[in-house]
Amino acid sequence: MEFWTLALVATSLAQEPALEFVNEELPDGRRLEYLARVEADGSRTRHGEFALWSADGKKLVLGEYADGEKSGRWNYRFDDGKPWVTGAYREGERSGTWTFRHANREKRAQGRYLDGQLDGEWEFWDESGRLDAAGSGTLEPLVADYLGGAAEYRGTTLDGVLHGRWTSWWENGQKRLEAEFDRGRRAGRWSFWHSDGTYDPDFLSGRHELGRFFPELEVEPVPVPESVEQVSIAAAVAGGARSMPEPNRLQPITEGAGMLGDLRSYRGGNAEARDALLARGREALPDVIEGLRTLDYGEADQLAFAQRALFEVVGPILYGHVLVVLEEPPNAAAVRLAVARAHSLYFLTKDANLWWTLDLELGSHVDGMTVCEHLLDPPSVPEVLYGASSTTTGVFGQRFGKRDHMRTVGGSGTEEPLAAALAWLARNQRDDGGWSSGDDLHDLGVTGLALLAFAGDGHTLQGGLYRGNVTRGLSWLLDHQDPDSGRFLMMIDGVDPETGKRTRLYSSQFLFDHAIATQAVCELAHLGGSRGLRAAAQRAVNYITISRNPYGVWRYSNPPDGDNDTAVTGWMIQALAAADRAGVQVDRQSWPSAITWFDEVTDNSSGRVGYTAIGEPSCRYSATNEHYPREATEAMTAVGLWCRFLLGQDPAEHKIMRKHADLMLKTLPEWDDDDGLTNDLFYWYHGAHAMRRMGGNHWKSWNKSMKLALVDSQEQAAADAGSWEPNGTWGMFGGRAYTTAMAALCLEVYFRFDEGQGEE
Repeated sequence: MEFWTLALVATSLAQEPALEFVNEELPDGRRLEYLARVEADGSRTRHGEFALWSADGKKLVLGEYADGEKSGRWNYRFDDGKPWVTGAYREGERSGTWTFRHANREKRAQGRYLDGQLDGEWEFWDESGRLDAAGSGTLEPLVADYLGGAAEYRGTTLDGVLHGRWTSWWENGQKRLEAEFDRGRRAGRWSFWHSDGTYDPDFLSGRHELGRFFPELEVEPVPVPESVEQVSIAAAVAGGARSMPEPNRLQPITEGAGMLGDLRSYRGGNAEARDALLARGREALPDVIEGLRTLDYGEADQLAFAQRALFEVVGPILYGHVLVVLEEPPNAAAVRLAVARAHSLYFLTKDANLWWTLDLELGSHVDGMTVCEHLLDPPSVPEVLYGASSTTTGVFGQRFGKRDHMRTVGGSGTEEPLAAALAWLARNQRDDGGWSSGDDLHDLGVTGLALLAFAGDGHTLQGGLYRGNVTRGLSWLLDHQDPDSGRFLMMIDGVDPETGKRTRLYSSQFLFDHAIATQAVCELAHLGGSRGLRAAAQRAVNYITISRNPYGVWRYSNPPDGDNDTAVTGWMIQALAAADRAGVQVDRQSWPSAITWFDEVTDNSSGRVGYTAIGEPSCRYSATNEHYPREATEAMTAVGLWCRFLLGQDPAEHKIMRKHADLMLKTLPEWDDDDGLTNDLFYWYHGAHAMRRMGGNHWKSWNKSMKLALVDSQEQAAADAGSWEPNGTWGMFGGRAYTTAMAALCLEVYFRFDEGQGEE
């Protein structure tokens, strides 16, 4: 007996409302077959098996309805009948495991839905069946409602980064933004509405080139049509095209209610009241917007005041940028749009401190005749709350995807020590955002190292568990950048390490502090896409450029005095490499000059790289760290080898690189608990990256010793848990924050960069 007959018989015996089998031809030739329950009023509700057939007789969809909603398991097929998508519904929402396939039947995506939202582990494959590790990961729904119960936003993150479709609403119920993200980057079509219902095609709206997986996953693979009868009724009810309603009034800004005295006085002609508003700056925006949104722009005097306030108050608060070009006599539509944009801008950016202090303040200013792109393209609410990135692919891609490959490159057993190290750094960040080097002399450099350690594990201004620590640390660093020269500096009372006398000096008298800070800013600029941060990075790089000796490299002085050394040069090359990756303009004349320097100070017979000359070992300061044996380290050799890789050299073509690595095998990392005489995290950090790139036995031997030295020596008890004792060669200069940040960077070597590094 056919299914349809059995269903009808069973229904009849149960004395439920009659089920009717419907076989319906669609205008495009496709055919629907489904069971419908006939209600008392004669209407039909889909209830039971459902099938959609193509015009040439191939089954496209097979599923089931319960009381008019999709229920149970559904199968979707390509036009040729091959399997496409399989999954289940519960009360009309996707639920449980869903599988998507490519047209060649290879699996494309698989994961779970919860209440219609992607949730939990998801995996993606290309058409060859290869797993896409960068696109796979843990999905988590983002859902928030206003206090009154209205929906505020809905979206998803992948491994803590915005990914997929995202929708937000104003508190009055008006949709605010429809957007898509691809691992933190803007993707697909964005559409924005102001709270009065006005769609703004220029404010946050537009199409972004990126985007994969989600736009296709979240729509029905094969749209299931309603019946012809239902479609025709819906069209009749619609009654054809409708004109757009007049905009509603903007949503109130409750923060400004009752605090509009200065604005009223200013409207009455009190110039001091205007000055008071300007003195409050950004904090005055709620009051000003609250006042402007309630004006009647049909009244000439109110319209004129609104335009004057936009020119004389709102514009200066926005650093001279304009939202709409306003002309005389005032145009009500233009003023209305400017106020709406100011209103939306406030709601979007009220918590985006770096956007105000970097992107807007440092952005290119205009003369009032051009609308500023900074204002029309502010961060969206999800980007403020959860972060977004300009890129998480390429050289930094491994930081953000799965790290299963760590086992294949020797990283097993380092996950917990690294997590404990970052937790210690987070706990020991100062209230002002910086990290302490002990005597404050190298706070800039140590703060840069801490930021690099967080960024190396995927924590940025845009996302990650320690996003707040990164934001505060970067803000502190940028507070200590000279806006004219680009130099990172701070005046402190300290001891001159060369004379041993106390003196008032710049903490960046040693340029490696500036270099480390620059590297941190450049990496975060690469990962964050902030225009202002990129400008700060460019200024810092420009200072590096003017600090290099003509036809030479770097040491401590600016202006350069002709002295060069390998240690400072190594940090400078790393900073410039980070800048180059971030798209910051770099003086490439530094590249051949650096290679020439490393050649000049290299002993070709042994492979040893000297400090300021051939054969000269690492630097030591008298009465401070001169008791640390120089023969226990090949720090300069490690710097030279790592920089050769960064400068594009290949061991297959430059045999000296293998000699560098062979020499380093004679002084592998070894932790000395007693006196710390063999502890040199500066050496181990550079050596880890250099040997990782060498691969083979060089990497195996180095990694085995480095893991043993670091994992076994990490503090386990009390407040110091997760840190390392600052008893190594340079620990007394950088303190516990230095040793912990450097150790963390060593433990990130397995995934921090992806540049074709050698494996085991």
